[in-house]
Amino acid sequence: VLLIGGHGRTAKYITTILLSHGHTVYSLIRNTSQIPDIRKLADPFPKAELIPLVHDLNGISTHEVQEVLSHGDGAIEWVIWAAGAKGNIPRHPQDQLSVERDAAILFIRQARGERIGPRGNVKRFIFISACICRNEPAPWWSPETTEYYKRMKNETMPTYVEAKTEVDTMLVEEYRDRLNVDGDDSEEGCFSVVSIRPGELRDTPATGKCDLGKTRMAMEPLSRQDLASVVVELCEAGRRKERGGGIGCRWLDVARGGEDIKQAVERCIEGDVD
Repeated sequence: VLLIGGHGRTAKYITTILLSHGHTVYSLIRNTSQIPDIRKLADPFPKAELIPLVHDLNGISTHEVQEVLSHGDGAIEWVIWAAGAKGNIPRHPQDQLSVERDAAILFIRQARGERIGPRGNVKRFIFISACICRNEPAPWWSPETTEYYKRMKNETMPTYVEAKTEVDTMLVEEYRDRLNVDGDDSEEGCFSVVSIRPGELRDTPATGKCDLGKTRMAMEPLSRQDLASVVVELCEAGRRKERGGGIGCRWLDVARGGEDIKQAVERCIEGDVD
C-alpha cells in the first residue's frame, strides 16, 4: 500500500490499521524530520513492514511520481491519497492547487497508466476528498448541509473546493479511460477508484460505525479513526471483489452514523451506491 500524506492525523490511523492487518505500507511524507514519528507507528507490530518515502508534493514531477510508484518492483497495488488539509490553508492559493490538484492528478494518471514494474499494476486508488467538493449541492442533502456547502464553497475555502472537485471529476474520467482501453475486468486487470468524502472530522474515539453513501447530514462530525477504518475496509473489500472486476468507480460521502462500518461498505458495493 502506498499512503500519500502519511504524516497526517487520519493517515496515521490508516497506517496503524493496515499494519495490524499485515499489509506492507509505503508512507509518503514531506521531509526527513517526520521519519521518527512514522517509524514509531510500527512499534506494536514487530513483523510489519513500514517504509517511509520522502518527497514534497508541492511541485513533484512526473518522474518522481513514477519513482514512488515503482517501489517494491511494482508491488504497490493500493494507493491511498490522504494528503492535504482543508483546515490548514496555505498563504498562497497556488501552493494549495499544486498539492491538492496538480500532485493528485499526477499520481492518479500514473497509477492508472501502464504496468508499473514486473509484479503488477495498481488495482485500487482511494482518494480522500470532502463532501463539499462538488459542482452542485446533492439533492438528498438536508437544508443544513446545503447551507454548509454553499458557505464553504463560496466564502470559506473556494480554492480547496475547486481543486478537490477537479480531481474527483478527473478520477472518474481516468477510470473510464482505462476501462475503455483495457476492456479488462479480470482480477489482473481491474482498476477501482473511490472518492471518500467526509464532512467535519474530529479527534474523538472510534465508534466502529458511520453513515456511508448518500448521506443526508453529510457534515455530521466523524471520528478520524472511523474514517481510517472506512478507507481500509474499502481497500480490503476491493480485494475480495477483484474476481468480479473490483469495486468499480464511485463517490461516497461519509459522516457520523449508526451503521457498522464493514456492513456499510458492503451495502454500498453490493447496492452500487454512488
